[in-house]
Amino acid sequence: MGPGRRASLDDFGLKALRPPGPEDLYDVINERYEKASIALTSNRDRSEWPDLFGDALLASAALDRLKHGAHFAEITGPSFRAEATKKQVTTRRVRAAN
Repeated sequence: MGPGRRASLDDFGLKALRPPGPEDLYDVINERYEKASIALTSNRDRSEWPDLFGDALLASAALDRLKHGAHFAEITGPSFRAEATKKQVTTRRVRAAN
């Protein structure tokens, strides 16, 4: 992962961070801080992120760097995947009925 490339972290917080995960994530965030971007998605509220690290000091340092200069886009509403699944099920039922 070069310094000019964006790193993507999808579904942050979906699973608990177990050692050495929190330290490794901090290292990635710290290495890229003010040098390269990180795109992060999460189903968790930002207020829950510190608890995922299991270490308040490490969480504070990592999240301060991550949030500094960040742009946030909060998406609300029904899940895109759930809506797509409903449409697939409906289509299958219609086809089966014909």
